[in-house]
Amino acid sequence: IDSLLAAYGAAFAAAKQARGGLDYDDLQLRARDLLTAEPAIADRLRDRFQSIMVDEFQDTNPVQLQLLDLLGEHRFVVGD
Repeated sequence: IDSLLAAYGAAFAAAKQARGGLDYDDLQLRARDLLTAEPAIADRLRDRFQSIMVDEFQDTNPVQLQLLDLLGEHRFVVGD
């Protein structure tokens, strides 16, 4: 099963790359990586927005939590 999942993951990544596509995880990871690598961008966003509302918040998603931490402390979240 591990080799099948690894092959699927590699094929999926190659298909996204070939089409210039991103999935939801890619969007979160790239946003987090950008804000980590470029603190000035994170600072500008924190200055621009007084607070952030997150719909469908997932407290079990560590990348989402990291991204929100980079954007500031004032947040309003709605989960299911």
